[in-house]
Amino acid sequence: MNHGLGGNRVGLFAVLLVLAAASAGASPAFAASGWTIEPTPNPTGASQSTLSGVFCTSAAACTAVGNYTNSAGTILTLAERWNGTKWTIQQTVNPGVSTRYWVPNVLTGVSCTTSTACTAVGWDRLDECSFSHCYVDATLAEGWNGASWTVQSGLPGYRFPIPIAFEGVSCSATAACAAVGSYNGSTLAAGLSGTTWATQSTPSGATSSDLAGVSCASATACTAVGQSGETLAEAWNGTTWTIQPTANPTGATSSRLNSVSCTTSAACTAVGYYTNSAGTVLTLAEHYS
Repeated sequence: MNHGLGGNRVGLFAVLLVLAAASAGASPAFAASGWTIEPTPNPTGASQSTLSGVFCTSAAACTAVGNYTNSAGTILTLAERWNGTKWTIQQTVNPGVSTRYWVPNVLTGVSCTTSTACTAVGWDRLDECSFSHCYVDATLAEGWNGASWTVQSGLPGYRFPIPIAFEGVSCSATAACAAVGSYNGSTLAAGLSGTTWATQSTPSGATSSDLAGVSCASATACTAVGQSGETLAEAWNGTTWTIQPTANPTGATSSRLNSVSCTTSAACTAVGYYTNSAGTVLTLAEHYS
């Protein structure tokens, strides 16, 4: 798994956050037509800032997460809040920060059930040694309670150099979330119950596999998507994850699903891309019914 800023796994692609300003004297609302850029702040001294995921519970309540590089070259978590008028930076936690080594802290996705209840996931690197390169590559999840971000417990973590990361998260209730990603070339999933995460067993495909996105219609109905040489989808029934058959374009040399959204347990849409026989990368969308 590529943990660099250009890595496909952790999805560190800059996203354009474009929300319309509220009309004067009216409740905050999106513009009637067209997209407009809303100014977003960047941390003081940052050489690079990225927002990778966003979730809105209303037109006046959105949370975006990502990462930034500070003046010392360390990558740190980033969260920003939209209140219907402007974006402001929130203070996040960086458990992997070390004064000795380059140890990135990254948030890749966020899900909110209310304006005061959000869960963001990603990965960090926890320094264990004082004079040598030994550290734990670990998943990261932080919860927002309306006042502060705090690191949640029970997260899966493994010793370097085995790569592990959360890439997506979906919450069906304040204390019920599913997070997915990859571990050492295999799929990874964990469930939040209350304030503690627990790793869940997931099946993986015949080749290197990962899960990039997840959507939960309820605590016992989640769908996760990713790739295993070709498209991959898995369903959670409250007890186990099972692989669902997916479609792949004729002649595709590889295909991947990056994101999924489900309105019910039996109605999901997933999007991603595939590479055709000529080597061209093309868009892909699939519907589950």
